[in-house]
Amino acid sequence: MNRALIVEEVLFGFLKELEAFEYAMESLDHIWNVLFPSENGKWHHLRVVNYKEAYVFIDITGDLKPIELKKPNSINELPDYRFPDLNGWSNLVHEARNWLKLVAKDWIAANKRVRVEYPLDYRKGIVPHALIRATFADYFRFDLEVGPE
Repeated sequence: MNRALIVEEVLFGFLKELEAFEYAMESLDHIWNVLFPSENGKWHHLRVVNYKEAYVFIDITGDLKPIELKKPNSINELPDYRFPDLNGWSNLVHEARNWLKLVAKDWIAANKRVRVEYPLDYRKGIVPHALIRATFADYFRFDLEVGPE
């Protein structure tokens, strides 16, 4: 059997499992962010973006080039990312599927593990000003620096 067909099977199987989990919405995109540890303890951030019949897999914390899947079952190379590492994607998705099985069994323990173990270098997002003021009350007053205007 062709290696690309095997990887397609793995990726579409993962998508079926992933659709049972909550996603974020941006415009018309459905976005899943899967944070998980591999067997060797390295943490990964896998983002899957769905728009209509297309799914893009993005390895946020790794070196794998993004790939796009379109129904019914075809892998497309993205224009700027030729020759994706199909073995790497197959391995990464296999580890993500194992993690999702653990999440389905005990999501509270999985969430706690992510909060405690996920590396600070990988964390990104927006922090409310009230939290910054509560944490660094005497250090920095953004509201005073900016002024009322």
